[in-house]
Amino acid sequence: MVPRKPLSILVVALVGGCAPQPAQAPSAAYPVIVRLVGRNQTITITSGPRGPLYSAVNRAGELIVQSATLEQLRREHPQLYRQIAPATAGTEDILILAAD
Repeated sequence: MVPRKPLSILVVALVGGCAPQPAQAPSAAYPVIVRLVGRNQTITITSGPRGPLYSAVNRAGELIVQSATLEQLRREHPQLYRQIAPATAGTEDILILAAD
């Protein structure tokens, strides 16, 4: 005789799979470095051919910007730039760390 699994396990498995997922930028051809999930948007940083690229979607999942450089964010989306810029390291920061 095969033991029966409680129905509650099946219900939990089904309900858990239906949980809402956070909004994410459309997947790019580049590998994801990090995804920053904030209250109002999700910012995805990917490794592009010439450096990091930034994409963002709002809470509703609508695309704000896709595959922009940090300079493009500074010019076109200053509110996103102000969130990301303090956490970025430039080449001069890397050189200083290497010298220590």
